[in-house]
Amino acid sequence: MPLSEQQIRRVLTELKERGFVTIKRDRAGTQITEAGANYILQN
Repeated sequence: MPLSEQQIRRVLTELKERGFVTIKRDRAGTQITEAGANYILQN
């Protein structure tokens, strides 16, 4: 099931609010934080 651009933005915003990713403009993109990596490793 394809996601719309708005749906992806909503998910990324929620991940940012939880401290799992940092969102930067332009080519810098989105990066996972240490907290996000730890969450993935634990689950």
